[in-house]
Amino acid sequence: MIRSLLSAGRHPEILQSAAALGWAVAGFMLYHFTTSSARFEGRFRDRVSMVVCRRGIAVLVFGFIPLLAVHFLFPGPLSRFGLSGGGGEILPLAAAFGGGGVLIGAASALRSAGRGMYPQIRAAEWSAGVTALSALTWAAYLAAYEFLYRGVLLFSWAGAFGYWPALLTGVAIYVLIHVPKGAGEAAGSVIFGAVISAVTLETGTILIAVVTHIAMALTNEWVSVARNPEMKFTWKRGGCGSS
Repeated sequence: MIRSLLSAGRHPEILQSAAALGWAVAGFMLYHFTTSSARFEGRFRDRVSMVVCRRGIAVLVFGFIPLLAVHFLFPGPLSRFGLSGGGGEILPLAAAFGGGGVLIGAASALRSAGRGMYPQIRAAEWSAGVTALSALTWAAYLAAYEFLYRGVLLFSWAGAFGYWPALLTGVAIYVLIHVPKGAGEAAGSVIFGAVISAVTLETGTILIAVVTHIAMALTNEWVSVARNPEMKFTWKRGGCGSS
């Protein structure tokens, strides 16, 4: 019934874009209020487990549920929503933007304003296990995040309303999501969101956005750990249970 509704009428893409926007907003609220509560944080013995669980919930909300919805409710190939390699010419672009993500991540970590926020895992000792676990869960979280916001939302709006409405809507949602992280991140997300959304629409793939976002996040994390006097990398000892 829901599928027939989303596929009916003269402009089914409008209903699909509305569904995408609805979940982009509702999904973020569900994720944010569920994982930011004191009750949620009180369930965990250490920060490592809490952050890993938080990212796992994000993968479910931003990735798995939208993927199922697209598969069963939105007719057509998944490449319509940016799930494609984009061709051989995309790889050099992804590498270039990934390099830019490294520079942005490092610059962000060098600012003292973000020291209390990053790294998200407030471990005093970063063993090889903790470092790898954080990197893998960061990558999964950001891939899911980009699929929903730069894939399903952006491309459904482009199909329904055109390039500029899609771009402006995508940037607006992206900025609002970053408001809880402070004025600095919200302001920076305007430029980053506009550039990466435009590149995504032009290339037809979320690959560049995923690579850039992961490069930025991991660089920020590793530089933040290295610069924090209360943290250190201890790759020759310990496991994932450090806290």
